Amino acid sequence: MRRWWPLVAWLLVMGTACGGGVIQSVGSLPPAPPGQGFLEVRCGTPGAAIFVDDVFQGEVARHRDGVLPLPVGRYRISIKAAGHYSWYGDVQISSQPTLVEIALVEHVDGAGRTSR
Repeated sequence: MRRWWPLVAWLLVMGTACGGGVIQSVGSLPPAPPGQGFLEVRCGTPGAAIFVDDVFQGEVARHRDGVLPLPVGRYRISIKAAGHYSWYGDVQISSQPTLVEIALVEHVDGAGRTSR
């Protein structure tokens, strides 16, 4: 037993350190802090970028499940991707998650070809 004690102690410390905390179900958001809310953007276009009041927030795919925390309020949202028409909309962020589902449309030239 004496020779296994360091291994047992290490496993207990690592198990507590790595496994502790609150477990949330996958796919659910935690409650928003007071005065905050969540904008959830669903867009299947690769490389689609999120802008909030004309400020770049990153690509949709780089945010966990497309979720951005924002203070409660009204915002101008735009979603842009190369080779696609941009999407613009106004959203009201509240303490409940706000979902925006977007399908960007590809640019098409006069001959009916996409701009890829």
